[in-house]
Amino acid sequence: MIEAKECTREMLLSIIEQGGETLGEMSDADLSHSVAVLVDGRPIAVGGIHTIWDRVGEAWTILLDESLTEYKTSTAKHIKRYLDKNMVDFGRVQMVGRADNPSMLSWAKFLGFEVNGELTNFGPGAEGNYWLFGRVN
Repeated sequence: MIEAKECTREMLLSIIEQGGETLGEMSDADLSHSVAVLVDGRPIAVGGIHTIWDRVGEAWTILLDESLTEYKTSTAKHIKRYLDKNMVDFGRVQMVGRADNPSMLSWAKFLGFEVNGELTNFGPGAEGNYWLFGRVN
């Protein structure tokens, strides 16, 4: 069974331990606006909105491979439902994604984001270009 629940610190750490990639240190992340997608009680995806200024947030996700393959549609629907519900607390939510990832654009658009621009040499080590996406309320 696949379901979405409020993300706990244990779920976040479980995803990281299972190989979920992060761009920074997430073990102390603010989980007040977060969700976990579970398959039979095991997290396969976590995500949330980190408040960066009053009513402005940064969306983040950590996804295991299976959340993008066999559970792709369900995972996307649960995360979109979460975003739709939590946008009321924000005037703007933004996210970044690698410009060389062909599925990033369709993922962002499905979630209701629009391209705001390209960030050159933005990634770790100032390598790689990223898209900046925004979603306004």
